[in-house]
Amino acid sequence: MSCPLPETLSPGIPELTPTTTNLFQSPPNYWGRLLSTIRTISNFDLEKPTFTLGRNPNTCNVVLSQNTFPPSVSLGSISKEHFHIEMCSDRTIRIHDKSRNGTFLNGRLIGKDRQCILQSGDRIAIYSRKLTIYKFISLLSLNEDYLPEGLKEKYEVSHVLGQGACGVVRLVFEKYTCQPYACKRILKNTSNRNKTLNRPENIQKEINILKQLNHPFLISLKEIEETSSGYFIIMDYMEGGELTYLISPQRLSESQVKYLFYQIVVAVQHLHSINIIHRDLKPENILLKKESDKDDNMIKISDFGLSKMMLDQSFMKTKCGTPYFSAPEIFNPSVTAYGKKVDVWSLGVILYYMLSQELPFRAPKSAAKNQALAKMILAGKFAMADSLWGEISDNGKNLIKNMLVCDATKRFSIDEVVDHPWFQDDKKLIRKINNLMYNNYQTACVQSESDLEDYEQQSKRIKLSKEVIETSVD
Repeated sequence: MSCPLPETLSPGIPELTPTTTNLFQSPPNYWGRLLSTIRTISNFDLEKPTFTLGRNPNTCNVVLSQNTFPPSVSLGSISKEHFHIEMCSDRTIRIHDKSRNGTFLNGRLIGKDRQCILQSGDRIAIYSRKLTIYKFISLLSLNEDYLPEGLKEKYEVSHVLGQGACGVVRLVFEKYTCQPYACKRILKNTSNRNKTLNRPENIQKEINILKQLNHPFLISLKEIEETSSGYFIIMDYMEGGELTYLISPQRLSESQVKYLFYQIVVAVQHLHSINIIHRDLKPENILLKKESDKDDNMIKISDFGLSKMMLDQSFMKTKCGTPYFSAPEIFNPSVTAYGKKVDVWSLGVILYYMLSQELPFRAPKSAAKNQALAKMILAGKFAMADSLWGEISDNGKNLIKNMLVCDATKRFSIDEVVDHPWFQDDKKLIRKINNLMYNNYQTACVQSESDLEDYEQQSKRIKLSKEVIETSVD
């Protein structure tokens, strides 16, 4: 039910200008201000972590009564606690709708027991979308220049997640769902240097690959915005961070490694099935997310800046990747091209590292480190001392030995890795991963009835049908 604008409503919501901003300055420890649009309600400076508005004098910071509220609106339409504003530990400001009669943000109903991100300039209305009572002004400095205008209205920027040669990644929150995402900002570089990774044509290649990815264990793309200066890529946020952080503190058990590594190889198998080589597989590019109410981690492979689409089964020629995880054919001057099996070698190094906390090929620290490392990788000789490998199963060691083969023609393909007994003899593992894939793929893909047919076709293509899950274990 809509209500007419009460006579006591201010004729307009104050718009801040450089001059009028000075009128609303608050002490440094204040993080926000609610500018009233109703003459009988005062402005309110936000200092404490929470703020509540409603009829209850015992729990509300601003108490609405018939004396302070427009007489044209029944006070019974206002809840004892109508809405709640909170400064969260992640530095986002959130508004929670506590009323059945409605709290509106910029004219949009939030919904009882739901929350939205509150941003500077937002208008808060209660009972009716027309009954605006506050304009919120943030007093925090949150890098307002990070996002372009089109994305500022959709997302709130939080802290830096990572920074590399090509750009900065920050945590952002979707305004009307509070869902966290990672935003990768890549500034365009028009340099003519061939090795510049963030030239527009190279960025576009990464974007084209991201648009094709649709798998539970691969980072997925939500949206992209291009400006004259750069690209802003909104994608999955993985709060568990890099795989490196899980491996470093303590040695993982073989069963833990197998659970994580099977997810990784299934993801790479999908990439290879659509003719994409990652070319830079390493623990830093494998991200973790905790499964709800479980100790298990779900992985997603990220960073497709060096990835390449193989058209017509062509082969790669560019020297790229991280040296410790790079295959011998990348260092061998007599090899003029390489294919998908460079990823299998990188996976072999990752598995070795996950099981032992050591790298199979390590060069001494010196000016000639890269040359020494290249020689070691080209020789392909690595050790499995009993002190580190005595408790590892023969199947686990056998898989590594078949992945770290210098001759790419004799090296396992990704399909052979997936089909290895180390995985396939563990029926509980197969069922667990299949269920994980199925549930996450279904959640991501099936948003409506119209999505169901496409989801079922995709499920069959990546072997995720319900029948596979139910029959994977006797």
